[in-house]
Amino acid sequence: MWSGERDLTRDPHLGVGPDPLMVTTNNYFFSTGIVLGMWQTYLVAFVSSAFFCVVLTPVAMRVAVRSGILARPSDHECHKPPVPNLGGIAIVVAFVIAVVASLVVMATSGWPPHAIGIDVVSIVLAVAVGLAFVGLVDDVRQLPPSWHIGAEIAAAVVVWSAGNVIVTTNLEAVNLCLTVIWFVGITNAFKFLNNTDGVAAGLTTITCLTLFAIASRDGQLIVATLSIGLAGSTIGFLVYNRPPARVLMGDCGARFVGFLVAYFVIILEARTGTNSPWVLVPVCICSYAILDTSLVVISRLTTSHRPWRGGQHNISQRLLDLGLPLRTAVTMIYLAAMSIGVLSFVIYVTNPQLASILVVLMSLALVAGGTLLLRAPLTSDGSNQDGTNPGRGKS
Repeated sequence: MWSGERDLTRDPHLGVGPDPLMVTTNNYFFSTGIVLGMWQTYLVAFVSSAFFCVVLTPVAMRVAVRSGILARPSDHECHKPPVPNLGGIAIVVAFVIAVVASLVVMATSGWPPHAIGIDVVSIVLAVAVGLAFVGLVDDVRQLPPSWHIGAEIAAAVVVWSAGNVIVTTNLEAVNLCLTVIWFVGITNAFKFLNNTDGVAAGLTTITCLTLFAIASRDGQLIVATLSIGLAGSTIGFLVYNRPPARVLMGDCGARFVGFLVAYFVIILEARTGTNSPWVLVPVCICSYAILDTSLVVISRLTTSHRPWRGGQHNISQRLLDLGLPLRTAVTMIYLAAMSIGVLSFVIYVTNPQLASILVVLMSLALVAGGTLLLRAPLTSDGSNQDGTNPGRGKS
């Protein structure tokens, strides 16, 4: 059970949970002015984040070039010249601006303070920015993996203490452990994705648009607003990050978007109880990132490499090693992610019988695809001695 789970057999007009972020389809939602205010909020979040990211990314690029903070790929990479590695700063700043602007629109559109949940949003945003700062330090001066894991665990505990938790048992310790595993796993999954031009930003965009489609359909204002805001930032960033990339988001951006996606998913409200296939929708939404990370960990362990070291074990690198051009490989990844997004949405809106069938079919397809990719030969041992990825940036 995810933190925002609710039972739609009850009166939806009373769907207000203990967490202020869990305010959903209630009396406010059915006010015409509030409905218009919701879509104004979504528009402001998307446009402002995209605009500021497009404007700020060139600034980050110039700062990176002047400071010498560049990703230097090996001969295996499609791009020979070093690339600015501070694009994540633009994503962070653009998203923060978008969130502030959206909160202002919410307040002026008639939403009550408890429905906006400024306190909880501020805590989560501060934690995400803190993780981005740790990633920025790593981009400038490489940190030991233990620092990253420690920061991610601390961030997960803070979010858990704010009431956003994965609930599967009556034991708080178990729920806390599962919440920490989820945040650490998804955050690092997006870090691993950040090794090929446009992949991490593109997957974040597709994932957030899927979350927005589900959340906006049910009037989950906060989830929808934050998701479309982050999608706007990564779309703006893709203007410069699409293959061949002129800038990278670095660990700063990858950890920021990974943590936020993990958070958005656990506050997304499920439609019914834990016995329903709908409870698996959050996992389905993140299934590409989970599959990619699983392949990385399995490959590195079976080849006697440490899981946290850089290498070519990601899906994107395997597709490149199969001889696909960079843009073709990235396009295939986008299509796979969009297919997963559409299926996740259909699973959420359809009846439980069909949802169960789709979950099983998606699982079988992912396992089959992962098995085939694991058997694909790599052009090298898949790891660099300095811990950096032979592809773009670090993974």
